[in-house]
Amino acid sequence: MPYILSKLANNQIYTKYVKGPGNTNVPSVQIEIKGGADVTNKNLITPEGVITKIDSNQLELLKENKDFKRHLEAGVIKYFAVEPKIEKSVQNMEKDNSAPITPDFYTKKGKKPPKTEKAI
Repeated sequence: MPYILSKLANNQIYTKYVKGPGNTNVPSVQIEIKGGADVTNKNLITPEGVITKIDSNQLELLKENKDFKRHLEAGVIKYFAVEPKIEKSVQNMEKDNSAPITPDFYTKKGKKPPKTEKAI
């Protein structure tokens, strides 16, 4: 079973269309890849990447999808034949530009993070 490792901040639905009545595009297959990387969840955990398990037929459909190809080229999504170790695999991936900026963002650029107010 293939696995998709995503550094996207939000879930992504990749859609395959077929021609319908009147030459309109009709969705025939939708594959949802989980997001949430670099976004704090309700348990105050910020995952570095999120894994979605798919079947081999879905992977073949994804490989044909132009948006999936664009995400592969951008380095925010990768696919694996076996379940990857997230911590090791995300090191060479790009961060999704829509993810929130954290203090780590500044320190990696050699800058000092701005001071923030503490929550009450």
